[in-house]
Amino acid sequence: MTEITVTPIIRDAINQAIEVPECDETLLKSIQTLSEAESIPLDVLVNVSKLLVAEHSNSLAMDEDRQDTTNISPVQPTQYYLHELMKGSSIYKAPLKRPSRNPELQARLDRIAADNQNKEYAQMVKSVVGSEKEKLTFKIPHDEMQEIRGHVTAIINVLFSIVACFGAFYKMSSVVTSDMGIRVLLSLFGAIIVGIAEVTLYMSYLRVALNTPDKPKKKKIKAKTKTR
Repeated sequence: MTEITVTPIIRDAINQAIEVPECDETLLKSIQTLSEAESIPLDVLVNVSKLLVAEHSNSLAMDEDRQDTTNISPVQPTQYYLHELMKGSSIYKAPLKRPSRNPELQARLDRIAADNQNKEYAQMVKSVVGSEKEKLTFKIPHDEMQEIRGHVTAIINVLFSIVACFGAFYKMSSVVTSDMGIRVLLSLFGAIIVGIAEVTLYMSYLRVALNTPDKPKKKKIKAKTKTR
């Protein structure tokens, strides 16, 4: 059903049609509900136009007393023609109503959004604050604690390698000699060589690890000097 927007001209015509005694009951019920509406069906407006034109034409053929009883204002009937009533009006487009979301779906979306925010926050503060034990006992930042753990692990690996090599050399030296003193000396010699190699590798790794964080700082300083 086509509906058009209600203009002041159409609203005035509706109010006048309500006052017409010859108005059909069906039409009267329709226009009474449309007196304050924003739109009106086109077929209802057509009937209103026909009613007012017919009533005004009949009133012109009657005497003055008849005109006073009908309360019809002395206007030309052409103003109640359909094309005159529709001036300034347009096709009514009802505002779109967004469908309401399912409460369960909305609750799930809110829960997912909250989880994502918590994960982002945890990722942001991960390098600032470690566990509660680290925070209260050691008072060491998380990055430094991880670095310390890495160094401790490397030192334990070096010691384990030295002890393992000592045991391996001691076991293998039994093939060469059965003298306990010589076997111990050979084992110590092999363990010392392996220990020197392990310490050399660890020191080179430590030197690289200590120099790595300084490079971005130098780049930032150079960038600042260029901008100046």
